[in-house]
Amino acid sequence: MKVLHGSWIPNAESDFIQTGSFDLWVEIPLSSKGQRSQEPIHPGHLKKDDLVTFLTQELGLKENAIQLNERISPQYFALPTANNQPLPSPELTKYLSTRKQSHR
Repeated sequence: MKVLHGSWIPNAESDFIQTGSFDLWVEIPLSSKGQRSQEPIHPGHLKKDDLVTFLTQELGLKENAIQLNERISPQYFALPTANNQPLPSPELTKYLSTRKQSHR
C-alpha cells in the first residue's frame, strides 16, 4: 500500500496569481520496527528511483523518466512524531491495524 501526500506551497509574493510548487511524497509501510537512518528523512518515504518508477508505471505519467528524475528534489517538512519516531499517516495506520489483526 502506498499513500500519496501532496501540498501546494505558494511563493511569498503579493501578486494576484501566485506561483509556487506542488510537493508530492509517497509513504509506504515501514518494513521493520526501529528502522532508523542517519539521514534526516522519513523512514517510510518512497526513494527517488522508486518514486520515478511509481509515477511513470503505476500512475501513468507520460514524462520521460530521465527528465522526471531531474525535476525531483528533496523537500523537508515537520511531521508528527512520538518517542522520536515518525508517526504513519492516519490512512496507513488504519491499514496497518487491519493487517495486524488478520495475521493473528
